[in-house]
Amino acid sequence: MQQLSYWFLVLLLALVACYSQKQKGSKEVEGIDTYTFNKSMLIQGLPAERFNRVLDSISLVLIDVREPEKYAQKRIKNAINLNYESLNFALEISRLDKNKVYAIYCDNGIRSKLALQKFIDSDIKTVFVLKGGLESFEKKYADKIETK
Repeated sequence: MQQLSYWFLVLLLALVACYSQKQKGSKEVEGIDTYTFNKSMLIQGLPAERFNRVLDSISLVLIDVREPEKYAQKRIKNAINLNYESLNFALEISRLDKNKVYAIYCDNGIRSKLALQKFIDSDIKTVFVLKGGLESFEKKYADKIETK
């Protein structure tokens, strides 16, 4: 019985240590599921509400993967443009800091899903993808959109 109490205490202490470490060492965004592919931690397919929560909660690089003409007309504030259709897109992604957090979007979410593969191939650690693209985001968060 004494040995059972000992192991229970050890387990309890281990759980408390893990919980306190998680609280100190990470910032989570409520309601987001993470998936692991290869060495990358990817967070994908976030609806507009969750994507907006991410934008407001953590420091990240926001990337619009549409054509420069569309980017010039309308974009989410603070976004930079890396054109998925560009011949240099994969090279541009490979040059990004692999330890930064990225959020990507396009018009309707299709191109972003394709672009996500380039992030995976470049061993980028964390990527958020806007499900439904700019179209879905603009309906709820028009105040966060810049237009020409």
